[in-house]
Amino acid sequence: MEKYKIVVAHDSDNFFNEALSEISSGPEHFKNLNLLLQHLSNGSPKMTLASFEKFFKAGGIIVIATHNNEIIGMATLVTVTKLNGVTGRIEHVVVDPVHQGNGLSRKLMDELIKIARSKKLRYLDLTTEPKRIAANGLYQSLGFIKRETNPYRLIL
Repeated sequence: MEKYKIVVAHDSDNFFNEALSEISSGPEHFKNLNLLLQHLSNGSPKMTLASFEKFFKAGGIIVIATHNNEIIGMATLVTVTKLNGVTGRIEHVVVDPVHQGNGLSRKLMDELIKIARSKKLRYLDLTTEPKRIAANGLYQSLGFIKRETNPYRLIL
């Protein structure tokens, strides 16, 4: 596993100083992140510097996996402040298909769970499609419990 490096960023300065120091992507900082997002959802809007800044200003955290100076995996944590406490939501857990099967998703998730515990979040939520068999198995092995809910979305 030493050929992979896991990097955590809590803000854009931290990301550019820590994470991007590992990457030789020049001005196309988000190229690999946008490619990863496309693996999750073909129609996903492209990440921009503005959306990245907004993500961090809202308290988002990104964990990335690098290999040979390229981002090949990522996962994000966002916090939600509710009337009865602060919870977390894990989003964008994805590893480039070429690097799947090397335990990277587990490493990314372990890091986010550690961060959530340090922030004393009440719980973590995440959603994945039933057809993502490996992802469902991973989340269950980490202690996530499948909930019987009806997810709804209103597109604005």
